Amino acid sequence: MIAVLLDGLTLLVLAEPVRARVPGSYLQVSLALEGFEGGGEGLKMLAEAVGPSKAVLSGAIGPRKGQISLIAERDDPHKSSAEWRGELKGDPGGEPGTEFFEVEGIACSETRIEEGPLAMLDWNAYPVSMGSGFDVHVSSLGRSGEIPLSREDFAAIVRSFRVGLFRRGSWEDFPPEVNEFLHRAGLRAPEEVAWAEAECKARPDDWAAHFALGELAFARKAAGKAPKAYDRAVQLLKRRKEATAQEKFAWVLAEEGWGLDLALAGKVPEAIPHLKAGYDLAGDGKVLRAPLAFNLACAHGLKADAPNAVRFLKEACSLESRYGELARKDESFDKVRASKPFQDFLATLPAPAAGKK
Repeated sequence: MIAVLLDGLTLLVLAEPVRARVPGSYLQVSLALEGFEGGGEGLKMLAEAVGPSKAVLSGAIGPRKGQISLIAERDDPHKSSAEWRGELKGDPGGEPGTEFFEVEGIACSETRIEEGPLAMLDWNAYPVSMGSGFDVHVSSLGRSGEIPLSREDFAAIVRSFRVGLFRRGSWEDFPPEVNEFLHRAGLRAPEEVAWAEAECKARPDDWAAHFALGELAFARKAAGKAPKAYDRAVQLLKRRKEATAQEKFAWVLAEEGWGLDLALAGKVPEAIPHLKAGYDLAGDGKVLRAPLAFNLACAHGLKADAPNAVRFLKEACSLESRYGELARKDESFDKVRASKPFQDFLATLPAPAAGKK
């Protein structure tokens, strides 16, 4: 079974599960879709119809079984799954052939349209998770009585729906218990953090639960809760004789998240050791080391430590050139911007693209 993350508008042929990123967020969704073919013009057309910030996924379920689209709306103020259905679908009595039902607590609808020997079934599901309300729309066309997809097929798709919260990486970078905990927390929207706190109290020695609570608290800006959760997760991970690659990935993010939360609270001197611990754990991996080097540069910039700010900036830029452009305008470097080390560093960067300052 192969999992591929949809990225951009390139035509992709994917095996299940299908994964896609929610634009402008840390969220990724996962759905089990047989023979999915998507991206390309379908996703582009969906983005034009609903807006690029809402279009998540569009394509065909194959072979010749139906079409699927997925959009995401900001869940603010919070609405239940049924309330989202009411807002987006309206009253079933007002649309002939429409029936409301639920799949494991997720509000759904079915609309049947018949014309001559042909029939079309439209299904919608409205899961709510992690600050977003989703509309999963599946349609299937065929001869009356011979629709390729059934309601049970649709229900199976709904049951497979998962939402992941990933500041870095994706599903395969974390142990399944982290992904499942985050999914279960998301179903408790908007009380994800409170639910996760209660779970952690019941599971004091479960590093995955405490790590997930840290990520939720950081993403939801729950003041002061992320460092405590990250602290416990790191304590528990340190007890392991040999961390797996997935555990180590989470460990790096726990140290980074801990440091970022402290830095955002104005506690930069306390933040730096955690950012450095994450940086050291990251090893040579570009996915983690480059952003951690940049975050360390920012923290030293806030401390007015030009030599160390430049030291880590150089490494970040050697791994990903985009960090040089970010350094030109990031306010974290305002205290060192006029220094000779920083100006010498800027002089080594390519000239800004036309129209950029």
